[in-house]
Amino acid sequence: MADVLLLHAPDNSDDPRKGPPLALAYLSAQLKSRGYTTRIVDLNLFPDWHYLLTAWLNVFAPRLIAISSTAFSIQSVAEVAALCKRWNAKVPVIVGGYCSLVSTLREIADIDAYCMGEGDWVLCEIMEQITRGDLKFDSIKSLAFRDKGGGWILNSRRSLLIEKDLDALPFPDFTNIEPARYGDVPALPLYVQRGCYNACRFCDIATFYNYRGVRAMSPTRVAEWVHKAKNDFAISYIQFMDDDFLSSPAWFDALARELQFVPGQYILQANFQTRPRDILRAQKELCLHASFIYQIELGIESFSPSQLKRWRKHQSLQDINCAIKFLNKIHIPTLAYLIFSDRETTIDELKENVVGLMRSPPLCSFPNRTLIPAVVACHDINTMFSLTGEREIAGIPFLETFDEILQATTDSAEEVYYFYLALKSAIDQTPSRNIIHEIGLPLLTLIEKIFSYRLTRAVEAANQVYISGTSDWQLIAKRVAQEINDIFEGISRDIAKMPNDFRISYHKNRKSYRK
Repeated sequence: MADVLLLHAPDNSDDPRKGPPLALAYLSAQLKSRGYTTRIVDLNLFPDWHYLLTAWLNVFAPRLIAISSTAFSIQSVAEVAALCKRWNAKVPVIVGGYCSLVSTLREIADIDAYCMGEGDWVLCEIMEQITRGDLKFDSIKSLAFRDKGGGWILNSRRSLLIEKDLDALPFPDFTNIEPARYGDVPALPLYVQRGCYNACRFCDIATFYNYRGVRAMSPTRVAEWVHKAKNDFAISYIQFMDDDFLSSPAWFDALARELQFVPGQYILQANFQTRPRDILRAQKELCLHASFIYQIELGIESFSPSQLKRWRKHQSLQDINCAIKFLNKIHIPTLAYLIFSDRETTIDELKENVVGLMRSPPLCSFPNRTLIPAVVACHDINTMFSLTGEREIAGIPFLETFDEILQATTDSAEEVYYFYLALKSAIDQTPSRNIIHEIGLPLLTLIEKIFSYRLTRAVEAANQVYISGTSDWQLIAKRVAQEINDIFEGISRDIAKMPNDFRISYHKNRKSYRK
């Protein structure tokens, strides 16, 4: 039995960054703090969830069902809600998360209400009314509900939580969604800040919160959470999921100091997202606490000045290059986020991105902190997605050509990328004039050229489609993708022909990178 069944709708996007549904972990903790029982089910963990959900509903017999989702899961939300309503139409079904911004959700999903933006205590208020037997959606702020005629009524929003409210939140409840079930890296995800001071055009954060700015827990409270995470879970890292973690260098410095047990040594290391200008503002603090960080996810987005301006990124190419060079200098591993195109992207902007990536400073790789050419490190490049999960570039042949070639060669590029990392480590770990150096160094150079060729061929194919105006871009993309895949596969086949000492060293390193 459970008072509230918390469901995470399946994510249909290709985004590989899957992790525990943090929103549900927070909501479950808050419900439990009020004395209600909960059960969290992440449907992403169950490919056959259609068959299992009815059984779970019968077993848990919830009085309230809450579904959390991103904008990429609208169809999944509709399927989950429909199944829940077939089980018992009288049990309220509430939806929350970024999917609440998508108007089609209200049209296709059989739900009773959805939460607008931040609504930490909405479910608790609903449960209080259910327990009293007088559920009235119109009395609950930050909630939109369906009226008797099928229309939607939007209640007023409640005030956003301020810093002291965030400090009062209970530690997230990871029951049923233990971090160990999500990948091999022993990292625990946490949100300790909310919002972002920027308003990038492609981002929904400011719209979701109806506010521009960052609200953060106190460094002392965050440190308490990190200590608890270390004690409760077998983890080595904290994955801070905040949207702009370095927005306050002073806050970052205070938190890092809270987590030191001796100078330069930290309770756990951290991964977080930030932007180039924040890196440049926090240089002193990053130098002091470089060993606190195991990786930074850097929002570069574009090497085209006109795209950066159009997307309201408030950063320049100089900001980007200076930030990368600084992170290299202090040996902080960096993962670069790139978005090459949206519906307004021109062929010249596409070319600027390719040239910019090939000329970019190298990136410090994770986990060995070796400098890797950016064109190799950024082997997985995402095109911007719209709110409905459809590609922004659909129906634009030259952009679809470029994107399809990159997407069709991602798997083989990733395999060679890990080979490159392992090979570089094998070279770094062996004396000079060794056979690994003699064979490996020219091979590294060859791989770098192949990754550059992948990009230049993709943009050449896009340009061909752009000039010809042909709509039959699929054949061109397929031919070029096959050509590139054949080259990557040739590299992979050649591994078997390497001398034994080389293969032993390579496979030893490859195993560590694939974890």
